[in-house]
Amino acid sequence: MTLALASSSFGLAEDRVSKSSLITRLNWMQFEVVMGRIVALNSRYEQTRTASTGDVNSDYREILSLSVDNGIPSVRYERRTSTDLLSLEVIEGNQVELTLKPRGENQQDSLHYFQPHEGRVRLTIGEQSVEAVNVWHLFMVASKDQVARLCSCLEYLRPGWRLPDTATAIETALFRLSTSGYRPDKEQVNRLVRQLGSKSFKTRQRADRELRGMGIRVLSALADVDTLRLDSEQKARMEGIRQAVMSQSDDTPERVASWMIEDRQVWLTLLSHGDMEKRIAALEHLSDIAGHHLEYDPTAAEAIRRTQIETLTARLAP
Repeated sequence: MTLALASSSFGLAEDRVSKSSLITRLNWMQFEVVMGRIVALNSRYEQTRTASTGDVNSDYREILSLSVDNGIPSVRYERRTSTDLLSLEVIEGNQVELTLKPRGENQQDSLHYFQPHEGRVRLTIGEQSVEAVNVWHLFMVASKDQVARLCSCLEYLRPGWRLPDTATAIETALFRLSTSGYRPDKEQVNRLVRQLGSKSFKTRQRADRELRGMGIRVLSALADVDTLRLDSEQKARMEGIRQAVMSQSDDTPERVASWMIEDRQVWLTLLSHGDMEKRIAALEHLSDIAGHHLEYDPTAAEAIRRTQIETLTARLAP
């Protein structure tokens, strides 16, 4: 299905500064952050659809295409104005590439965000790049200007998407959980994982149910399980538990903090927090995760702290 839409019907004059786009007006899909990754969800259509505004010679042109395979959307979007070109590609729901390029020779303000199906995400603005475990971690390690630039582009996918507010709430929840004792019992998780390989079907099923019943907090403990010692059924059941827990809902601050509470890279990042009290809290929690006191002085000068963090990162999260 192809739609050609007159831009005037949507009031697209110079209020184009607003974040109106074909994506938001047609509502063919919705964008969420799930397990720290931007995803396209809930497509109402199964067949390929295409829509556009303007024409090849106009100052303002948008093109949107959607294809769906087994309910999973892939999206291509392009928005061209007299000053810049914004493009988005989503492959199979969660591989995301977002690019904003100024028209002309000056590419210093170009922006590129890449999120693979699995693995680290990367944001590049001009010649500066920053990588992170996921979107929420990216908001911790990137500068305020980099975050603002990225969020400005993401507004075309979902206006009013207050991701920086959510990221701030996640940080608050992390520090609260770090002192509350709300952490997975790793010994219990390891025992249940061993039972996933039991000869008894009832034992395997009971262990599976108990692990699923732990909810989102089980993920950090499962990440530390030595999979080299597991048989094929244990690995398959663990993956099934991960997928079931991860697909339960979109990210909320408490949900995200629950599965990031044991993430060493997150707490290494928080060691450089601007608030000294939070640096101290981050050190205490990271030392607890590592199982011994870490050599880091949260009161030292920034240059000294940066060197200490680099040393710790090489040891704890190579």
